[in-house]
Amino acid sequence: MPFHLLVVDDEAHNRKLLRMVLRHGEYRFSEAENGDQALDLIRREKIDLILLDLMMPTPNGFDVLSAVKRDERTRDIPVIVASASTAPDDVERSLTLGAVDYFMKPLSEWDIRFQLPIKVRNAIAITQASD
Repeated sequence: MPFHLLVVDDEAHNRKLLRMVLRHGEYRFSEAENGDQALDLIRREKIDLILLDLMMPTPNGFDVLSAVKRDERTRDIPVIVASASTAPDDVERSLTLGAVDYFMKPLSEWDIRFQLPIKVRNAIAITQASD
């Protein structure tokens, strides 16, 4: 059974890029273009990993990350932030709130070919092992 990834980004081309980068994995994808859609999907479906943008209309990615990590039913879902923000405070805040990793957009060739696929696979494997 494929792992269920939720791609949350208000830009359709960013969601498509993340799906394309991860297309060779054993994944099925859901997408959300805003925080409300993301939280609704997270509550209704079993999600194995969230790829989350920060800079979205309310609720933003920080709000979504906080809500996921506060809820005992969803707190163990690994979240990887992929954001255009290069501000060190945003990276620190994301990791402090519980994100397992942080990528800066636009993704580099290295991120696309190696880092993102490996980090997604590893985050899911760690979560599966702890279950």
